[in-house]
Amino acid sequence: MKIHLRPAHTLAITLFAAILPISGTLLADNHAPAPQTFVLESFACTYNGSNDAGDLNAARDAYVKAADKAGITKPRSLVWNRFKGGPDIDFLWFNIHPDLAAFASHTNDMMRSDMAGAVDKFDAMADCSTSNVSNALVLFAGGEPPVTNPPGVVESYGCFFAPGRGPADLPDLGGHIAGVSGSLENNESLVLIGTEPMTPGPGTPDRFLFGVHEDMDTWAARTTALRASPDGQQMLRHFGSVFGNCYAALWSTQQMVEGDQE
Repeated sequence: MKIHLRPAHTLAITLFAAILPISGTLLADNHAPAPQTFVLESFACTYNGSNDAGDLNAARDAYVKAADKAGITKPRSLVWNRFKGGPDIDFLWFNIHPDLAAFASHTNDMMRSDMAGAVDKFDAMADCSTSNVSNALVLFAGGEPPVTNPPGVVESYGCFFAPGRGPADLPDLGGHIAGVSGSLENNESLVLIGTEPMTPGPGTPDRFLFGVHEDMDTWAARTTALRASPDGQQMLRHFGSVFGNCYAALWSTQQMVEGDQE
């Protein structure tokens, strides 16, 4: 799993950016507070042989120990395990950086430090050669932690623009999504995130959208309420007019590395 020896640069499957194009294309109100942005570094992984989550945890422990010994500032890291839909992979590993400079600094530190032993454990455990870096923007946050009893649940959508549609259509859609999400009764811990791949490969969706939920019951209740609401139905039609084709998946998610980046 050569995830820390070079910048991610291949196919995208992307969550949690520097204030680059996405920050100007997903907010409808120019007078709204500055959007919460960050950089998301992602790795799509398939276990080698009979390896499983226990081996992933062991590789994580080796990485944390080696990084601490080398004095490397670790990003917060999450793992998503796929259980419905989506690409044919076992899990996604995400490093969450506050901005592009933090991503670059971490990558430089990993390249210049002796982390070969820790990286070898990842390489033996899984193939994570498919990776990406994305701009990420919080579209809606209800105000409470999205996952109170990990593992939580994430719904993901990888979407392509409909013919004749593009980034110019995103301000209205972003505002529409935020407005309808704010009207839901059970939105206190809902978090919605949009991402724009910086290193897309052939076939990479134009945008990704993620919804973070505490558990399946909460996801089901919110989905039912959205689809039953006239405002929700209107928003879904708006979404479908901008993005002509999307693939969807459900994932369980949990924190793997607490991280110590500012």
